[in-house]
Amino acid sequence: MGWFLPRDGGMEPEPEKRATHPEHWVVRPGDGSKTMTVLETLGEKPTLFSLVFGVERAEFVEDDPNFTAKMTSRGYIEGGIQIMELYHQFEEHVVECHRQHLLAEFSNWSKQAYEASMVA
Repeated sequence: MGWFLPRDGGMEPEPEKRATHPEHWVVRPGDGSKTMTVLETLGEKPTLFSLVFGVERAEFVEDDPNFTAKMTSRGYIEGGIQIMELYHQFEEHVVECHRQHLLAEFSNWSKQAYEASMVA
């Protein structure tokens, strides 16, 4: 997934990341090995937060063992305040607006990954 990370590690908005979804402004490697820094519109506010991946799912999240494609992460704002719990399971009854968000992201990321593999 090296194509996903910025080449220079800077905080400038990256055209290829903004192209995936208009609510994404910056996506770059975080301070830790399984972290990412994101500037994304959450609700109506641009929000800078860190995502930590590979965490155990929260107890309140229902796991469906029929779907093996899962992604867990937690989002934190400055001061280590947790603002989100992410758990993606890929199945049909995802909330429509988030389904559309993921559709735009993954379609464009797949296209970018393919194009990057053709250049390399």
